[in-house]
Amino acid sequence: MRLADGLPELDHARRERVPARRARPRIQPLTWIVTVALTPVLLYDVWQTVQDVKQHHAARAYDAAANWGSRTGARPDGLPD
Repeated sequence: MRLADGLPELDHARRERVPARRARPRIQPLTWIVTVALTPVLLYDVWQTVQDVKQHHAARAYDAAANWGSRTGARPDGLPD
């Protein structure tokens, strides 16, 4: 039986089965293994980059101190003012 506006009755609409929700996608064990395996490599890379930057800054500071009186002492990278 239908209502005047063409919609089904409320009882009929309630009996229809509601589709189940999709399950959340699980993170696969392989993802965890790869993540754990790559973490030390990435941490070492960050540490090495920090060491390289420190060494570069120390070299620039030494160069600036050694050439304090010259024009290049003001700009240790050698660029003009």
